Amino acid sequence: MPWISTAFGNISGATGQGAGYWTFIAAMMGVGGALVPMRKVAIVNAAIMAAAAIILPLWQILHLYSLVGLAGWMPSFGMVLVFFGGLFAIGAMRTLLSLEAVPVAQPTPA
Repeated sequence: MPWISTAFGNISGATGQGAGYWTFIAAMMGVGGALVPMRKVAIVNAAIMAAAAIILPLWQILHLYSLVGLAGWMPSFGMVLVFFGGLFAIGAMRTLLSLEAVPVAQPTPA
């Protein structure tokens, strides 16, 4: 997916060298965390994924802004989707934190 749009074309974030690659790795870790049946592990996993998905795009924007300002580039939809994915991960983490543990009842013979 395009990470940054310029007048000369799009720059991919998944080239193996930039922030897009690291957010892809965090997303794969997030998929694994969604399948884990242990709540505390899933909460930690969502926090790590959210941190990567929010901090790396913001860092990339601030870094490019410090280099060239706003001339000739803008964040593309890949970076925007990653950022919003981080916000959704925070929402999932908050939902997991707010759930109460319900004891499992012993089955009764019929």
